[in-house]
Amino acid sequence: MQNISDILIADSAINGLLKMWGIHMIKIFVSSTFKDMDYERDILHDEIVPELNEYASQYGEQVELCDLRWGIDTTGYDEVEGSKKILSVCLDEIERCNPYMVVLLGNRYGWVPDKKYVSDIDLQAEYYDKSVTELEIQYGALARNNPNALFYFRELDGIIPPEYESEDTDSASKLKRLKQRIKELFPNQTYTYQAHWTGSGLKFDAFKEKVLFDIKEKISDRLSQYKGLSLFDREQRQHWNYARQKYIQYGARPDLEKLVNNGLNSNHRILGIVGEPGMGKSTFISQLAYNYGGNSTIVIPVFCGITKNSSTVYGVIYYLNAFFETNFGYMPDIQERDSISVLNSYLFRFGFEKRRLLIFIDGADQLLQLGQDMVSAFRYIPSNIKFVLSYTPKYIPGRPIKQIMLKGMKESEKKNVIDKIRESVSNRLSDKVIQEILNQNRSNEPLYLSIVYNIMMMLGHSDFEQIRAIDKLDNGMAAINEYQIAYIRSLPQNVGAYLLSNIAMRINEDFIQLAIDYIALSSGGLRTSDIENLVSIYHENIKWSELDMSRFVKLAKPYILIREDGRYDFMHKSFRTEVREKCNRAEKLRIEMIEYFETLPLDDTVRVADTISIAEECENAEMICEYINKTIDAVYQKDEQVSESMYRTAQELFSQLNDIVLADDDSLMLQIVEYEIKNYENTDDFLRYLNQQVIKSRKMNAFSLKKINRFYQLLIKDVYDYFGLEGSTLFFRNNMRIIYYIYRLLGMFSYKEIWHKDMLIETGIRAISISYMVLARCYLNYCKNKKELWQGIYYAELALSLFEKLGKNNSFFYETRIAAMYSEKTNKAYIAELYDILGNLYMKVEDYRNAENFIKKAVIENFDKIKNGLDDNKEDIYHRLYENYVSMCKLMLQHDQPDFDRIIKIGLKAKEIYINHLSNYYDLFRSYFVIVKAYEEKGELEQAGRTAADNVNYCVKLSTDIPSLNNYMILMRAYGNLAQIYKRLNDNGSLTEQIIELKEKISNISQWINNNYEGVDFSYEF
Repeated sequence: MQNISDILIADSAINGLLKMWGIHMIKIFVSSTFKDMDYERDILHDEIVPELNEYASQYGEQVELCDLRWGIDTTGYDEVEGSKKILSVCLDEIERCNPYMVVLLGNRYGWVPDKKYVSDIDLQAEYYDKSVTELEIQYGALARNNPNALFYFRELDGIIPPEYESEDTDSASKLKRLKQRIKELFPNQTYTYQAHWTGSGLKFDAFKEKVLFDIKEKISDRLSQYKGLSLFDREQRQHWNYARQKYIQYGARPDLEKLVNNGLNSNHRILGIVGEPGMGKSTFISQLAYNYGGNSTIVIPVFCGITKNSSTVYGVIYYLNAFFETNFGYMPDIQERDSISVLNSYLFRFGFEKRRLLIFIDGADQLLQLGQDMVSAFRYIPSNIKFVLSYTPKYIPGRPIKQIMLKGMKESEKKNVIDKIRESVSNRLSDKVIQEILNQNRSNEPLYLSIVYNIMMMLGHSDFEQIRAIDKLDNGMAAINEYQIAYIRSLPQNVGAYLLSNIAMRINEDFIQLAIDYIALSSGGLRTSDIENLVSIYHENIKWSELDMSRFVKLAKPYILIREDGRYDFMHKSFRTEVREKCNRAEKLRIEMIEYFETLPLDDTVRVADTISIAEECENAEMICEYINKTIDAVYQKDEQVSESMYRTAQELFSQLNDIVLADDDSLMLQIVEYEIKNYENTDDFLRYLNQQVIKSRKMNAFSLKKINRFYQLLIKDVYDYFGLEGSTLFFRNNMRIIYYIYRLLGMFSYKEIWHKDMLIETGIRAISISYMVLARCYLNYCKNKKELWQGIYYAELALSLFEKLGKNNSFFYETRIAAMYSEKTNKAYIAELYDILGNLYMKVEDYRNAENFIKKAVIENFDKIKNGLDDNKEDIYHRLYENYVSMCKLMLQHDQPDFDRIIKIGLKAKEIYINHLSNYYDLFRSYFVIVKAYEEKGELEQAGRTAADNVNYCVKLSTDIPSLNNYMILMRAYGNLAQIYKRLNDNGSLTEQIIELKEKISNISQWINNNYEGVDFSYEF
């Protein structure tokens, strides 16, 4: 048999059989009378089909039943047209399912349509005077001698209800002849089973087992063609089959498609499709996968979690490596020892191919990272490869990427989606029921539409008994519609949790609901063994059942993913949220889970994934710290060889701690810091890694003033308050790396650790002082609210007072081997920086008197440092002096009677410093703007115009050399500044042409920004 990967290379225009083989689903038509076969049809749906899908999914296939027991919508048709539609739909569905058919016959013969209805749909005379059930059997099995048709005759004992008896003697006679004919033609395809009426329902002997065995035998011939596939090709088919399932349910979303198309044709190598759970990310990714393959483009879809290997970052990387190795013959070099290096090597090699490769990764936020972010793994991406990832807003990619937001659907899009869902299944809801679904509050979410439709598909014998009980006039479809509409209106908003509970009720409600709750309270799912242990240890009144658990997983398969280590988890995060909201025993179950995790190895995947998150929910800081400390101890055991899994465990735990650091609640972070300071000897490792994580978060665009301030304020305040000044000095001496990382975080210089015992007091005070200075600069750089700016001023003033105290207590500075580090020179550097911070903070709160006072002090300090050579990095000092002069100009322009000549002189001095000393900086425009403002307010418009023109020339060069959104906006401001001056000078109309030209340039840049920067709605009013 030709290898699937060979076909891919041979014909990349259609991506080979990757798509073709995923196009067809195994459909099985179920033929029977309706009123007496509800129980059998329930078994087919709830037990047999899930088992078949478990079997077929190994080969990338899916099984679906065509069950028309709830009727065919004939609303709006008269009797003749309605009957013709029923017959026509039945025969069409038999053709769609050909050759697979299951026939269930009891004692009823079924409805016999009038002869004229049969003749109107071009059926021959042999079909006349037969029930619809016999017509189906004749058309789908007898007439074509179908070897894949299976027949099951029921023999019923006990007190038989009237609806299970034959309609009349004529019907009984016809049914007997039909059964006899079937037995004669298909003796090896016919089976008689026993059923007993218990008074409340039917009980069967071996019905499920026999039907399951027979259908598996029939479809195995079809699946056998895939048994020779490699593990990679099988997994590849599973991804394409999932894409097909989602693709056929896709409704057009043109605005979103246009944005993605623009992104794929841009210079961006990675695109992010971002949307809340349930917004249709998987379906949209499937549509992209199907529509972009062709010509010279190869597509790889990866749906995280649908296969065991696609549940971790490393699993996806291995899968991508296998793709390149199988299809292109790539092999890793000897020096490429890890899978990430291999992947990047393969990406580099593909850059020389003459084809384009699109890799779609759906649900990147679902992957277990194990210390490795998915986006960060792609270190080199050539121009002919594009990655498209989908994820929820809570996921932060390892580096900034182009993102496109997926929002709720418009009305027209909602209708498109649910129509596609209806077309993709055999059992189709009526237009009235569809409209009722669209009327619900959450109908703008594709997942909601899919779940509600599936809930309607799950109607069973109890539902149809209710329908028949109220259907006194035998209206059939009208009664079903009425029941379904009422059902939809009664559904809660959390339909995901409702669906799971509905499945639990069909199997073993108490046990399955408990398992659902446990899985929901975990962060990454639980294994069968975990659920068994939790149930057995803590719930004596509930019996563990392997069979029931297996039935649940199979019946809920569209919503369950199985991770590489065997954990069962929810495919959609909204399910976890909804179940948690509904669970009224969450606190008790979490305590049980925490106790159970203590019995697992430190690097057990469930313990790694869930200990910190569940302890966080319980606000159990002690458990978080003890687990991390034990893991760190294990990793740092010098006498033992540490396994890779332990290293990854430590990385994953620290990554989870980072989430706590960046969370909105201060209390748990405070508990953790307090616990570590009191109890753990390796506090340095703990705090060092937290600092690294905060730095990482900044690089990943997750950095904010609120978060960084929270972490350092909690750390410094707790240490300072808990130990007092003398005790905290020892702590900060032992943890000076904290200050080093604070500097790294804000791009400041670093310095060496201090170990001299006589320097404890100075070291402690200095650490606290620098930390408060860092917080003050955070407020200056990232804050606009006046209340918060005053808080920044408080921190800066506190830091200044501590530095001044240091300056009076340095009697032994020059007697130590590190005198240079703590000399007056170093003190002055910090004090000068604080003057600058305070000046700018006071300027922001509009306290211009204090602002001018501190800026003047900063100018004096910085000028003195340059004059006396008190700093090795002169360019940085010159730039601070330049900024001080510009700030002075701004402050002096706020005076009631500004001294314009002095302002211009200081501005020109700032410009001179910049031109002579600042070749590595790019903000000369700042001095230009203040000089232009001074000339303009002084009334020297011509000089203002010349200076503004010089500024325009500088800004044009800047935006050309360093194209960025910020530089383009500065250029627009420079154009606008010049245009305003020209307007004031244009008394005789001589500058009208120049003004119009400037306006056009401003308009062109504004339009360009709006077209090229997603999410920026920018306009410049002139």
